Amino acid sequence: MLRRAEPITIDDKNPFKNDKLGRSESAANLTQLIETLTQPFVLSVAGPWGCGKTTFVKMWMRSLRNGGHPCLYFNAWEHDFATDPLVALIGEMQASIDQHSIDLTDHPAAAEWWRKVKHIGAGALRRALPVAVRVATQGLLDVKQVQDALGSFGESGAIASFAEDLVKGYTVEKDAIGKFRQALGSLAEEVAKGGKAKPPMVFFIDELDRCRPTFAVELLERVKHLFSVPGIVFVLSIDRRQIESSLSALYGAGMDTDGYLRRFIDLEYRLPTLPMRDFCSHLYEHFHLDERVTRPDDREELLQLVSAFADLYEFSLRVAEQYFTRLNVVLRTRSRADWPSTALLLCLLALRVGRPPLYESYRRGTIGAEDVLSDIRGRPGGAEFLDGRRGTPVEGCLLSCSRSGDEPERARKAWMQICNDAQAPMERRDRANQLLQACPAHGPYAGTRLLDYTVAEIEFSERFAAPR
Repeated sequence: MLRRAEPITIDDKNPFKNDKLGRSESAANLTQLIETLTQPFVLSVAGPWGCGKTTFVKMWMRSLRNGGHPCLYFNAWEHDFATDPLVALIGEMQASIDQHSIDLTDHPAAAEWWRKVKHIGAGALRRALPVAVRVATQGLLDVKQVQDALGSFGESGAIASFAEDLVKGYTVEKDAIGKFRQALGSLAEEVAKGGKAKPPMVFFIDELDRCRPTFAVELLERVKHLFSVPGIVFVLSIDRRQIESSLSALYGAGMDTDGYLRRFIDLEYRLPTLPMRDFCSHLYEHFHLDERVTRPDDREELLQLVSAFADLYEFSLRVAEQYFTRLNVVLRTRSRADWPSTALLLCLLALRVGRPPLYESYRRGTIGAEDVLSDIRGRPGGAEFLDGRRGTPVEGCLLSCSRSGDEPERARKAWMQICNDAQAPMERRDRANQLLQACPAHGPYAGTRLLDYTVAEIEFSERFAAPR
């Protein structure tokens, strides 16, 4: 099928039915954890970009709802246009109530507390401190530190009056925060009393690491300072490195980002990684590539090569999907009677998505195959891969197709010399022969003609692939 990978369908009754990453056990363990909590709690589900965090939290959220927990899903990136994250959060709470994800039907006491939460959040809370002061205090809401920070602005005339107004404003905001927490805590308590739900109420915040730095930081502050009440657990889906970059961008490179995040996140859970071979097998089936790769040996060779490149270049799950999207296009636009080296295609496609500058330099001839091979060998497991049976055709194709000077000719002479050396070990002669056969010296796809053909295939496939 000529299609791109689509989001996994989450079955309402069995959320992990289509889980290909084996993460239902993680969800079950995390559910047991949060069900023991009685205090305010912030849990982060951490993993690098493209590792499947969003799919996991949506599956887990559906599972929690099935178990009776009121849940809210908040995509922070879709709301980072908002002036204040609090407004967006309250808006999403209202949407969840309207959709009965947080059910207040026939529950007048909880509905009244919700009315108070909206009233206080919309009217009484205001951002009394300007950005300059928030940066100077690194987001800390503490009177003395605010006063100390303000002291750096001076103490005379209008500035002194301005500072005094700010402190008064802070006092008003602090009082409002207390009222907001009280109303929110009562709401969570009343929802649990209704018999239709059980504690805790779980708020999922996703895509926080993609937001503007100011929005991401302010959202963290709002969660900790306003929503820190018993009966509510926050789950933050984050790439910790990206969040730390946002903090550094806002507060300066010298900031203790780890210490700052520890004030907001009580516990971090790192999503387990799936063996890339398993995920590649899933993508192979998803794209129905057996329709194009009909021999079992070819299927196994393809999966082993793709998995090896994915491991070498540390593909995220999302990048692996993009790789297979492009590979799918190429294999479906190739003629069965005209099927050049798959090894070169898989290698160059891996370089294109994993090491774009290296790919560009090799295809243009500004670097040689030895530079590419050196890059592969320098990675964990790279030498073992190239010296093994699966890596030999890759090395042979790269060297034979190189545009760099006389590199192909020198490589072929060296291989032929080994093949003709009766004193050379048989294993070495066999490998030299395999290297010679990897890319023929004559024919329509010999030498750089095979490189041109393969590069053209990759460039054509990019017209269909989703952007990184």
